[in-house]
Amino acid sequence: MNQQQPAFARSRNPELDRTDLRATVRKFTMDVIDAEVNHRIRHTDASASRNMVINEILEAWASEQWHRATMTVALAPINPLLQESEQGQEPA
Repeated sequence: MNQQQPAFARSRNPELDRTDLRATVRKFTMDVIDAEVNHRIRHTDASASRNMVINEILEAWASEQWHRATMTVALAPINPLLQESEQGQEPA
């Protein structure tokens, strides 16, 4: 299966808090997102949108990944981001 990288609609601007992202997703995935949007519009939030739901999903995933990476670095016996010579240790 061909795994394409997501295409950014415009280059990232470090001064902006957001950037555009275009991606191809399976029809099943889009159907579930649309169902969630329709439920929210009818029952909880008349201003709900695909963009809102997708952002919630991606932000939760990104937060989980950030937490996992932070815990990995915090629990490592040494800083895995530094070379052994930078930590004053001789390579084995």
